[in-house]
Order: sequence, then C-alpha cells, then structure tokens
Amino acid sequence: MRASRVAWVVLPPLLLAILGGGLGWVLRDDGSSTADTGTSGPTALPAGAALDATAPARNLPTGDNPHIVDRTRVVGYQAATATSVPAGAALPLARNGDGSDTPVDARTLQPLAAVTPVVLPPVEPTPVSALAPPAAPTSTLAIDGAPARPGVIGQPGAGGTVRSTQTAATPTLTPLQLSIPFAAADGFADLCNTIEAGTVPDAFLTPATRPIVGVLVNQPSTIALTGTWGDGTALGKVTMVTSPDFDAQWQQTWDQTHQQRQMLACITLPLDTVRAHASAGRAVLHADVLAISATGRAQIGGGLTLTVPLDGADRPFVEQLTLGGMGDQRTADLTSAQVMEPDVMEPTVHVHYAISDEQAMPAATALDPASARLYQQVAFVENADCAGWADNQQGVERTAVGTFTVTLEQRLIAGRQSPVTVVDGEVSLDPEQRGGWQGFLCVRLFAADSNGHQVISALRGAAVRSPQTAVYTVGAQIDDPAFPADWHLEATWTIPGGGAWCGPVLLDGTASPNDTASPNDTASPNGTASPNGSTARSSTAATCTTFARLVPDGLTLVLRGIDGSGARQPALVLTVPVNTASCNPDDPYGALGDGCDTGWSQQLQVPLDAATTRTVRVTIVVSRTTTPGSIASDPAHRWKVDAPRSFTF
Repeated sequence: MRASRVAWVVLPPLLLAILGGGLGWVLRDDGSSTADTGTSGPTALPAGAALDATAPARNLPTGDNPHIVDRTRVVGYQAATATSVPAGAALPLARNGDGSDTPVDARTLQPLAAVTPVVLPPVEPTPVSALAPPAAPTSTLAIDGAPARPGVIGQPGAGGTVRSTQTAATPTLTPLQLSIPFAAADGFADLCNTIEAGTVPDAFLTPATRPIVGVLVNQPSTIALTGTWGDGTALGKVTMVTSPDFDAQWQQTWDQTHQQRQMLACITLPLDTVRAHASAGRAVLHADVLAISATGRAQIGGGLTLTVPLDGADRPFVEQLTLGGMGDQRTADLTSAQVMEPDVMEPTVHVHYAISDEQAMPAATALDPASARLYQQVAFVENADCAGWADNQQGVERTAVGTFTVTLEQRLIAGRQSPVTVVDGEVSLDPEQRGGWQGFLCVRLFAADSNGHQVISALRGAAVRSPQTAVYTVGAQIDDPAFPADWHLEATWTIPGGGAWCGPVLLDGTASPNDTASPNDTASPNGTASPNGSTARSSTAATCTTFARLVPDGLTLVLRGIDGSGARQPALVLTVPVNTASCNPDDPYGALGDGCDTGWSQQLQVPLDAATTRTVRVTIVVSRTTTPGSIASDPAHRWKVDAPRSFTF
C-alpha cells in the first residue's frame, strides 16, 4: 500500500476550487483573517523551493471512489420530486384535496414548525504532551495499471497570482473501473426499467419489486455477470444491459467537457431462478462482473442480497416492505432540502412498499370515518425495537430526514380494481452517529381522525447496522525548544466555509499533560465546548476528533501567534483533505480510494509575526482510523439490513 497522501500547496481558495478540492494547502494572511472563519488574505508563504523544502508534495487520491455512489454523476438518473419528512414527523398517505402531502407532527398531527438547518456542534480540544505517529496501514490488494497520484505544487506567477505546475495536456480517460455490484431495485429501479426497456422476465412485476443486479462503470463497456448463490449453486453467465442512448450521452459529455460520468448496467433475473435460492424472500448472491471496453478490461466481485415477492397475503401490503442500504449520500444530493450545515454525508436506506387503502384503514374502531386519514412514520431507533418505540415510546430516535414520493394507483386485487398507495423513498441516519451504528429501522402505519384518536394499522421493521466511517484526529504540536516563553500559538480547527468546530486552544512550549494522543483513539467527536466560547489553555500539543462523513470537504487548521502583550498576529491556514472511502482490504480497486489510509505527519516552520522574524517548528499529525470490512461478505461501506418483519402492536 502506498504511503499517506497530502500535498501542501500555495493556492488561493478560488483557484483551488477551480482545480478541484482534493488538495491541502498552506496560506499566510495579511492580518485580516479570523480564527472563526479560517479565511486568508492574499499573501502566500512559503513559496517555490522554500515550500518544497518545508512541505514536500505527497500523493493524493484521484479518480472515482468506488464505495460512494454519486447518483448525480450517473447518466440518465433523474431525482424524483419528493416530500421531505424531518425526524419525529408523519406523512399523510392519502393526498389532500390540492394533491399535496404535508408532513405533520407524529404525536399531535399539527403542522410542523419551520425546519432550521442543524449546525454541527462544537468539539472540545484534547490537550496532550506529545502526538503519536499514525498507525501502520492495513495491507490491501494491488492491481496492475493503478494510476499514479502525484501531488501538485503551485508556483507564484506574475502579478502575485498562482499557477499550477501541471502542464496542459490532452485529457485521457481514467482506466476502466467497476463499482461493487449491488441490488439495483434500491434506488435505481426506474432507471433500470428504462435501460432494459421493459424487456425483462416476469414483466408483471413492478420495477421496484424485481430482482435486479446493477453495477456502475466509468466508460461504455460490454459487461458479463456470473456468480454463486448462497446455497453454493452457480449462476450461469448473463450479459448485463446498457443503454445505447446513454452511451451516446456519455460520449457527448466527454467530447464537450472531458467529464467522465458513470453509467449503470442492469440485469433482471428470472423470478423463479431467484426464488429457488431464497429464504423468506431474500436470496444471497456473490456476483462476479467482467467489463470490456475500448480501452481495457476490469473485473470485480461482491456479495449482495436480492429480494423477491413472497407468496400469500400480508394485509395491508400489496407489495411487501423492502429496505435496501444506499451507503453514504451527500445531503446536497438527496432529494430533500439540505438540513445539515455544512454539507455532510448521511448513511441512507431505501424504503419501498405498496398498501391497499381499503385494507390499511382499521375497521371497527373509535375513529371518525369522515375525518380519519392514514399516516406513515419512519424512524431509526436505538435502545429499543420497533414495538417498544411505537407502543411504549421507548428508545431514542436517530433519524436525520426522510424523503418520500406517494403515488395513488388502481390495481386488480381479489378480482376487482382497488385503490393502492405506493410509497418509495429514502431515510437517512443522523450522521453524527458512529460508523457501525446498530438499531432498528421502523415503519409505522397508523390512522388518525380529527378528534385525536390514533390506531396502528401495521408495524414493520428490521435490525440494521450502518456503514463504517473513518475517524479523523487532527493534532498540532509545538516541536521547538526555542519557542519564546512569553508567546503562545493559538490553534483553531474549522471547516471550509463552515466556521470553527473545535477550539481555539493556546499552545506553549511547556509540556504538562502526561498524555499522548493515540492514533487508535476512538473517542466521540462530539464533546463539550469551552464555556462562553473562551480559548482553552493547553501545553505543547492538542488534538480534535471528528468523523470523515461530517467533513467530506476537508478540515482547516488555523495557527496564529500571540505575543507577550496579547496581540494577535496573522494566521497560517492549513487545509487538509479528508478521505471518505471505506477500508475493504480484499477490494482490488481499494487503492483508488485508499480507504485503509492511516494518516500522515508533517513538520512546518510556522511564522509567528507579520514580518516573519520569529518562527516556530510545528508538527501536524493526522491520524485516520477505520474498521475494515470485506467486499466478499461484509463490506465496510454498506449497510447490514436484516429481513423486515412484523412487530406486535
């Protein structure tokens, strides 16, 4: 496995945004910046050869992260218009007279107050006497032809501007790359239906209930699927289907913008084939995918679970509840309004079911038939199962937000046309929860009338475990015996564009805490902020800890000298890229995302004053810890979702 990757680049933020936000950079301000914002003035130091000597370039990850499915980059994908449902809210399933679905408070059924963005809470710095180096990396598989990932060094140009040393060249395609195969009915059912043009076995099944295998590829290809079912039976070779129209769109985008988008390939397997290997409507398949394109070939395998309809009645469900993990999704890419600031990644599960309106409305109850309506509430629940949550208000809800589309249809049920409500959507876990969070995902259907009476109609759910996310511990340490006794170095950890999230803390040259920051420390990133926002006092070093999914756009460390009179000097702003990839040591493409990376350390000579007559040697250590998984059995980037079941109510 290659060494840790970060580059310290002299680039103003605007130019960095143009080049792409995967770099770390060092900026020196003119005294106008603040620790709260982490912004920087126009003067950049060091530069050129001095930067090369002080902060050598490191490798950076480039190319697609095969663990994160960015649906906005998939050719042909269109987000459906959906209703955003906050935590603690219920969604009416029978449309109002104006055709709208307006969420209400799940307990009072009153209109919701305006939803304000959730700001990430501040974190308390941890004072330590010394920073421990990052742990040794986990061994991973390697593949031939993995692209090199050089760091980029910016050089000052005429007029104080900055130009990259990367030379203009004819754009070249990233080598052929496949995602790990997945159950495409979870989030891609409609797109697969378009790609397969309705030419599928068992066409009477709605797209969301079909056993579809999907895979993403980064250039037009011919793709073959083989595999082994969970009972050991082989799946014969089949050719996955791509869309010629989408191939043409991909090529047009590449020719015009040199943007290499992702393409979806699908194959719907025969219902009887999947049922023969299924238990309780779920069949486990270890899929092997081979792709051949004009530029090469690629192969990958991985386990997935396909869901098929069960025989028999399950009132009031016409299509059984299915839950499928969608990994981490950017809040800005979800179909709901963004509810977190700044943009974060939320672990997300796809939810689908259809119910008979006539069967779902409870009979022989005290409900007023004239005003009774049917509602849905979906929640992630901790410390209780679905029965305890719905019946006894037990447990703690950990939902971030849900987004749902509700469609009314007429279907043939028991020999006659009857109204059916189809629900399709996504629900996201609170991203502040640790990777590998365990609990239940619960769906409660209930009827309520204008008199406040509520009766549960159905209660379903499943035990779930969320994807893993890396824990980042970023520390700064004064490593200079000549540090002036009457000076301090103020350190503040910020998020680009999001303000301070940890600190500030004062560092000096006197080591007092008998503690060392461990790279394997998994302390919660959410702590208690300093009272009244005051600056916490430390000694030689301090660290702050957070989750990668909370800061996918990077971390910023602002270092500022404070002289003996208390005067605040211009700040040095260090921005560090955050790697959101997961660690699967058996992933042949794992080196592209480098999800098993353990961090890096770097010494810098930091100017203390505007004239740079005083400097201090500071060591920056970024420790990244992850829980590894296996693409063959239990990928770190995927949800673990048990079979949904009914709960007593």
